[in-house]
Amino acid sequence: MSNKFSEDVAVLGVIDPADAAATAKSTDWADISKFERFAGIAIPGAIAAAIACKLQQATTATGAGAKQIGTCDLTFSTSADNKQCIIEGKADDLDTANSFRWARLTMTPATSGTNILTGIFLGYKPRYGPASDNDLASVDTIADPGTTDATITA
Repeated sequence: MSNKFSEDVAVLGVIDPADAAATAKSTDWADISKFERFAGIAIPGAIAAAIACKLQQATTATGAGAKQIGTCDLTFSTSADNKQCIIEGKADDLDTANSFRWARLTMTPATSGTNILTGIFLGYKPRYGPASDNDLASVDTIADPGTTDATITA
């Protein structure tokens, strides 16, 4: 029997949809030691500038010693607005020898203008328990269309 999506995948961070102008936008830092794998999904809308996307790692939940994970530099050109990309990683990609265990997705516009950005950072293959135990507090509802009615209110 297979697991539910929410048992295998956790929402660890989000970049809420907004105009970033020329400002880097990042998800919160997430503790990757709880997962075998993770992924950042970058979702730019209309963009006026190239958007650089990368995964970063740190030694603390506040971003101490932040540096890029690996060498993957993914850039959306302005002709690639309204496209999506997935950047995947595994816990072994972090510099664990130097106590790096926190990670996040960062999206950075090259120049100002209207740059609508959103993204999501997921952890999957949890080491213990259901992945949903590690969801952001803002994850309001996990609904099953076969058994659950849900209403989300602002």
